[in-house]
Amino acid sequence: MKPNEKVAATESVVPVPSPSISGGVGDETHGMERQFSFFSIIGLAFAILNSWTAMAASLNIVLPSGGPVAMLWGLVVSAIGALCLSASLAEICHIYPTSGGPYHWSAMLAPPDWAPLISWICGWFAVTGWWALVATAGSLAGSLITGIIALLHPAYELERWHVFLIFEVWMIGAFLINTFGVRLLPVINRAALTWSLVGVTVISITCLACSSPNYESAQFVFRTYINETGWNNGVAWLLGLLQSAFGLTGFDAVSHIVEEMPSPHIHAPRAMILAVLIGATSSFAFLIVLLFCLKDVDAVIASPAGALLEIIYQATNNRAGSVCLLMFPVVSMAFAGQGIMTGASRMTHAFARDNGLPFSRIFARINSRFRVPLASIVLTTTLCVIFGCIYLGSSSALNAILSSSVVALNVSYSIPVALLLIRGRHLLNPPDLPEPPTFSLGRIGGPVANIIGLAFAVLTTVFFLFPPELPVTPANMNYTIVVFGIIAIVSATTWLTKDLPLHPLLNLRVLLQDLPNVLTPRGAPAILTDVNAVPSGSIAHDYAHMPGYYPSSVDTYPIAQDSMDDVGGIGALTMEDNFSTLTNSIPRVDESPKASFHTYGTDSFVSTDSAPPPRTRRASEIAASRQMSAPKALEHGSMHRGPRTPKRIIVCCDGTWQDGILRSQTWMYSNVLKLARCINHEDMRYDPPIPQIVFYQAGIGSEQNIYSRYVDGTTGASLAEKVQEAYAFIAHNYSPGDEVFLFGFSRGAYTARMVAGFIGSIGILDRTAMDSFADIFIAMQKKCKAKDEAENRRCDDALAPYKEICEDGRRRADFNHDKFTIKCVGVWDTVGSMGLPTIITRGSPKMHQLFDFPDNLLGPHVERALHAMSLNEDREDFQITKFYQTKKGKERGQVLQQVWFAGQHSDVGGGWQDHDLSDIALMWMIANIEDIVSIDFNSQSGIYKLGGTIERQPSTDPATRERMHESVKCQELRTPAANQWIEEHPERFVNLLPLELEIRENWGYRPGHTPKRIDTLQARKELKNEQSAAKSLVAMAQKVLRSATQNEVIKDEGGRSVYEDSWVGRILDEIMNKKDN
Repeated sequence: MKPNEKVAATESVVPVPSPSISGGVGDETHGMERQFSFFSIIGLAFAILNSWTAMAASLNIVLPSGGPVAMLWGLVVSAIGALCLSASLAEICHIYPTSGGPYHWSAMLAPPDWAPLISWICGWFAVTGWWALVATAGSLAGSLITGIIALLHPAYELERWHVFLIFEVWMIGAFLINTFGVRLLPVINRAALTWSLVGVTVISITCLACSSPNYESAQFVFRTYINETGWNNGVAWLLGLLQSAFGLTGFDAVSHIVEEMPSPHIHAPRAMILAVLIGATSSFAFLIVLLFCLKDVDAVIASPAGALLEIIYQATNNRAGSVCLLMFPVVSMAFAGQGIMTGASRMTHAFARDNGLPFSRIFARINSRFRVPLASIVLTTTLCVIFGCIYLGSSSALNAILSSSVVALNVSYSIPVALLLIRGRHLLNPPDLPEPPTFSLGRIGGPVANIIGLAFAVLTTVFFLFPPELPVTPANMNYTIVVFGIIAIVSATTWLTKDLPLHPLLNLRVLLQDLPNVLTPRGAPAILTDVNAVPSGSIAHDYAHMPGYYPSSVDTYPIAQDSMDDVGGIGALTMEDNFSTLTNSIPRVDESPKASFHTYGTDSFVSTDSAPPPRTRRASEIAASRQMSAPKALEHGSMHRGPRTPKRIIVCCDGTWQDGILRSQTWMYSNVLKLARCINHEDMRYDPPIPQIVFYQAGIGSEQNIYSRYVDGTTGASLAEKVQEAYAFIAHNYSPGDEVFLFGFSRGAYTARMVAGFIGSIGILDRTAMDSFADIFIAMQKKCKAKDEAENRRCDDALAPYKEICEDGRRRADFNHDKFTIKCVGVWDTVGSMGLPTIITRGSPKMHQLFDFPDNLLGPHVERALHAMSLNEDREDFQITKFYQTKKGKERGQVLQQVWFAGQHSDVGGGWQDHDLSDIALMWMIANIEDIVSIDFNSQSGIYKLGGTIERQPSTDPATRERMHESVKCQELRTPAANQWIEEHPERFVNLLPLELEIRENWGYRPGHTPKRIDTLQARKELKNEQSAAKSLVAMAQKVLRSATQNEVIKDEGGRSVYEDSWVGRILDEIMNKKDN
């Protein structure tokens, strides 16, 4: 079995980002701010390498292993090797600037069949290398500071816990800066670069001046060889390379923050190369100074104060002056600590977003308050704290962990470079690039750099596993090989045991689209720019239709969390699936060609009431789209080589505690999920076929942790993030002329309606403008709830900077000057109470309606609105929120249908074991739209049992256009209000549509009999269905849903499970054939 054919037993999610794309409210995978200028990026890269300080602080490694010769000429060799490696990776980064760095590049360059496994291995070496590298700053700082104490107090005896305390302080400081001082990071990085260059200059000049004229000879500096290792001279010299290689490791850090910098395809490659050049040249000059000022080699090697401080003291012969000069490297270590923490946390976040770590859902999140990957920072800090605790028991164990940083990172660098060398440079110049790359090593220079860099990485990796001296004892044993083996074992074990093996290609490809200035002006591979440009059946074809959500540039991303909650992964990247896309099977409901579960399509939009036939309406829109000129296309951010067929973007939002991917009991699936599974990949009734992309968003409280289930699920705290996430998916996949559909149930209905409201207010922003969406979202929410003129003015002032962005968004959404922006909003039982349950709020409207709608008006930009409402829901906390049609919408021919159905909340939206009632509401929705749906929870559970009761009141208000479904007549248990309404308004029963008539005889009960479940607080009982006909709707639905665990499952050409039959698809086909005949 090939690596990408591993099939998961259950449907699961990674991320989207999910996009990014979340600890606390707002902890979804929202994106981070682009705040790093090129100068601050260089500062970060140089602070992380910290070359001259790192090499000077580790002089005790190289002096016994080659002496001055290994120190200087070994640095030259390391500089050449590191420069070739960095140039090779920079060239790849120029084409694929993504935060995953080497493991993303490995996925792009590897053969498709092996990409999941190769990128997985590379990702594990990269992330563990970065975790180990973070600890080096604290360890070296501990050595420097204890050296100062030893110099000032010769009687001082070093204890391990002294270094431990300094180490932990360093780690906690880096954590605090990266968490609470994220906006200061660019300033800190610029200061780091300045401080470091000033420091190396001041120390060099001072030491030279104080040593004059008593310098060591040039013979000693450039030709003296020292070997105290027991190895032969050649091996000893190679072991001495560890010092210089360590000082030039970590240059890939800038690739992990591409989501936080402008023009990453330009700035990131430049920073990678410049960091190595600056580090190597400054270190070479500084080491020459130290060697000329060195007086006693043996004293330096044996000094308890440390080699660097001893050399400075020998040069200045002044303890106070030496300590003052040493403050430059000590502070540089502080800068290095926070910089390495930044790179490591971004690497961890990227890998978790692709489901590469255990508990990836947690570590893939971006905290929306601080706008940093807080969980990843906490994980990195925690591991480093543990490393420090290990030092208390064994210094050799900690040294092995620190040394493994160089080895692990070298392995991660080698994999993409080796793949590029083996598979060819054509991978860096795909035919769909808008223009040739502006940074290239050339046909000859590229392979030469690849070979040199790869040879250096392999050579150093092998020799850095050797013991530092002979004979080998437990005390001097190099335990890096043990750490190396542990990484390999953990990586292999997680690969074999994880339900969803990773694959970063989807995240990567969508991230490339979402990075500002990557597609324009230069352009990155236009893999997803036109979903019709990719041949059907290809891997890229599947990617092209997958939702993702880790649009890396967006402040609103959770990705694939949330995506993890999203079918697309942690979110589907807005987008966002991640490693799981290629390597797992996700059942589909039809044998017709489809993409994976993330890309359910629809058959068509059904014509009802006065709306023109779908074919006619569609043909005119396609024609209008094809007439758009190239300049106009560029203006709207959508340039294609040929005519573009508009696609349908369908967002399905689930209800509280519902996750249709993690739930293995098929009877718990809601109407939303059932309908999504019946959507075709594309509408074949048109020529060309209309692509249809579905984004399924799991409900709040569906994550597998206590906070999510009992806090978030109960209070609805993350509703704002769900709204932002759903809107971001639309914005990142939308091209002018596309059709937008929104569906939801319960709190998912709230999400769908709020997204529709935002589209009506600000249109659909483009990817670059999405950087400002979080601020716009907050300002809009405040404005909608402003209670006085002063507060309203403050909200207007907050929105003023984004006025032009919003106007562009509105123009983009209405580029065809069509009368409708949103094709359809379909919801089941919208719950207006989005705050805490009544029993907790004690009736406080402010707390109870924490996320209430700004208003209930149905915007005139929506063509069709459908609302299935529960007649028997009686909990006070679940008050219905109806649509109210505006005069303008009515004049435009807007269709609004709000129909009452028998049963409680989940009797309408689904999610209970007995689903015959919800099947009726499902078929009503299908009959009216024939293309989309979502899910909810067993509402009579938990804390909501303690709330009060209400009786829902049907209304005859013409603004709400309410109707009663005919199935209500068949119920024995009806509320008094329903009975009164039926008697007084018999004309207000909705007419059954052809599809409903088709299955009416197979309803799960006979007229006059109670269905299997009507569960109310007043009457709670279950009656057996006396007539479960073999052809009933329930039997057909259960057959389809159970097929995943029976022998009816078949495999498509990609090895993924698909359903053998689809009752909805079959019924739709029969009806369409009748219409055609």
